[in-house]
Amino acid sequence: MKNVNKKSFFKSVSGIVTLVISAVLIVVFVWTFDVRYSNKPVEGGIAVPRVVLSDSMSYQRKTNTYLTENNLNDQFDTFDLIFTREMPGEYELELYDIVVYELEGELIIHRIIGIEEPNESHPDQRLFQMRGDAVRYSDEFMVEYSQMKAIYRGEKIPFVGSFVYFMQSPPGYLCIILLLVGFIITPIIEKFIWNKKLKRLSKIGFLD
Repeated sequence: MKNVNKKSFFKSVSGIVTLVISAVLIVVFVWTFDVRYSNKPVEGGIAVPRVVLSDSMSYQRKTNTYLTENNLNDQFDTFDLIFTREMPGEYELELYDIVVYELEGELIIHRIIGIEEPNESHPDQRLFQMRGDAVRYSDEFMVEYSQMKAIYRGEKIPFVGSFVYFMQSPPGYLCIILLLVGFIITPIIEKFIWNKKLKRLSKIGFLD
């Protein structure tokens, strides 16, 4: 009976640990899913993480002399996790700010290298010329303020984005399934077998 009670205690502790770990796994999985597919504008003071999918901002191209001239060292690599903030007002944007903007359904993170103030062709808005730090040429089209989703202020975590993408790939799904099987289904099966053993022991009078 002492052995039975001791095993029951450890089983209870094991069950609690299993629930905690499973909850953490589910939260992490949902978080990675939200990060990968987040394309909404940032609102409020909370930073929104985004995974970098391009190397267009990964280094300072020598021909882009404005980078060294202005000491712009806020580049980031592919699969870095960057934190983006709420957009300032249209007329608060400055030269060399890095912004997230949408073009044909895709999010692009580039630097403002030119600002065209309102004129006869666009009297009510500014237009922004964008370019990646590692790219030779500017983006083909000028960007409107309405296309911009967020601004980057230099906050990043290197390489974490690769984990986010792994979790959203078939191997990542398989890992989640195997972990959930190990932490949830296996203890349930073990508990079922243990209860059967106890019933058999009771029938033969061993636990009386």
